[in-house]
Amino acid sequence: VEGEFDLGLAVSIGYFIPSRIINSFPLGMLNAHPSILPKYRGASPLQYTIMNCDTETGVSIIDLDTKEFDAGNIWHQRTLSIDPCRSFRDLEEQLAYVSAESLLEVIADFPRFKAQKQAQVGIASYAPKIQRSDAKISLDSMTRLDIFGRYQAISHQEKIYATLLDGKEVSFLNVLDPRETVVTGMSPTQFASLDGSCPPGSTFFERPTKIVWIKCLDGWLPVTSFRLPNKSAPFLAPAFHQAVRLVNFQPNFQDKQKITPRDRAILDLKVQRDRLKQYQKKVVVILGRETEIAKAHLAAGNKPLALLALKKKKYQEGLLESTSAQLLNLEQLVEQQVLHGLRQGNSVLTELQKEMSLDEVEKLMSDTAEAEISAMLSGKLTEEDEEDLEAELAQLQAELV
Repeated sequence: VEGEFDLGLAVSIGYFIPSRIINSFPLGMLNAHPSILPKYRGASPLQYTIMNCDTETGVSIIDLDTKEFDAGNIWHQRTLSIDPCRSFRDLEEQLAYVSAESLLEVIADFPRFKAQKQAQVGIASYAPKIQRSDAKISLDSMTRLDIFGRYQAISHQEKIYATLLDGKEVSFLNVLDPRETVVTGMSPTQFASLDGSCPPGSTFFERPTKIVWIKCLDGWLPVTSFRLPNKSAPFLAPAFHQAVRLVNFQPNFQDKQKITPRDRAILDLKVQRDRLKQYQKKVVVILGRETEIAKAHLAAGNKPLALLALKKKKYQEGLLESTSAQLLNLEQLVEQQVLHGLRQGNSVLTELQKEMSLDEVEKLMSDTAEAEISAMLSGKLTEEDEEDLEAELAQLQAELV
């Protein structure tokens, strides 16, 4: 390909590119690396971000170094906040979009980014290729969040496994989020009291929810599917319970205290919090594409559809700002764990439902007819919003000329 292209791009390539190939491009080669370099150089930055329960990550656009992986000059970086311990596939999809957008941004203004590029500053950390040994779980030294993060990060590559108290080695195929899963039929206080009486590796089977609980360093890990050595088929929790005869521990309280109203209030708040997160994820998806859709309509000469795309974007930006504030409010209420918080949580969700339902969000994401979307947005944008949209549309038109 020598002489055919000015610039080379490298994304998700697990091989070191030799200098003769880099130098064959007059403008060199750029790489989109999914971390804030020099943090997590190497083949598995996404996995290490999740395993370490990081709350911030991003994308670095760098030029390719001829001597070392991921050590090139930084042309551009974008940082974003993330939920800790999210799944690999979710994070991969989000950063793929950010990477593509960042590369296009650099290419569109190549001289400026080239002039301001800088060497990486700080001590580098590394994210080497995931090995089978990374899947081994130590129940007596890892917390619930450590284990859940490991599961979320590498289960698409390697199934995590551990040795139970009775010496059985098992793989965990489906691990639930320990922050949001509770034992039914006992209060949080009762459940917490089990920690001191059971060593790591202890297990018990909860029949109503079909969950096997595994004791680790700081509490109990909920698992619903397993694989045994030399067995190809997975075992759901009830079958696993029968197959290995879980007799390490069965909770048996003299005090038959039921779940209190306070416990139910906390659980309801968590459910509401998760519904708000649904809103955020869906709205973020829409926001990322509306400007490009508007540009495409303008290029095709369809100004009304371009304006409609910008209207959707404007409204969604307001919706996202609203849900972010509401979600922060609910997160604080969950931490407070008070009945008063439940009433406030209900109020938060009710107000948000007045603004837009999940069904409406789905409509905005689909190919709903123009008239129906226009009617949906009618009255939700102010005159000032409309003026801003006309100005943005004019700017997009100018960029296309």
